[in-house]
Amino acid sequence: MIVLNVILAFVQPSPGSAFQVTGTTTLLLAVVLLTTPLQAAAEEITFRGVFTASYASWIRAARPALIVGISLSTLLFALLHTTSDPWMFLSYLGLGASTALMALLGRGLEASIAFHAMNNVFAMAIGSLFAFGGGISQDRSAGAAGPYMLLFILAQAIAVVLVWRIEKRRTHDSETGRSELRSAAQ
Repeated sequence: MIVLNVILAFVQPSPGSAFQVTGTTTLLLAVVLLTTPLQAAAEEITFRGVFTASYASWIRAARPALIVGISLSTLLFALLHTTSDPWMFLSYLGLGASTALMALLGRGLEASIAFHAMNNVFAMAIGSLFAFGGGISQDRSAGAAGPYMLLFILAQAIAVVLVWRIEKRRTHDSETGRSELRSAAQ
């Protein structure tokens, strides 16, 4: 996320005059750090934990159920973020799908919560710092974003691959450990 935001500073720069640190900025940063991880965790528990499983329960076969569960919860996640900008909507679809895959690959919500929290903390902290010393606002109207939003989808894809690789290694290490225990027991 740090690398992504450095790249974004060059691809889609904010006006330097927007950077101001005031009492409002300091308070916003404190609120962001204290509450945003909880908000992201609640979204992950709701969308990836509850809705994905609920929608998947409509289908008996496992693979189609998984596809339906992830697709519908991801679509609802993107729709509830209320943007009329197609690039931003695509980014919300990417975040929803990538965190759903992280939850699936990691066999739990930990990775998806961590990624979503990190994503939102970065977005809100940067929004606080580049708000002319005032409150955070995000323009979600058509034309507000652009192709640079594909960088977020790239970061999300990289995160999914990292979770997959970590889980693959953890599974391999676990199986190796069981084999060694069986050999030692014999």
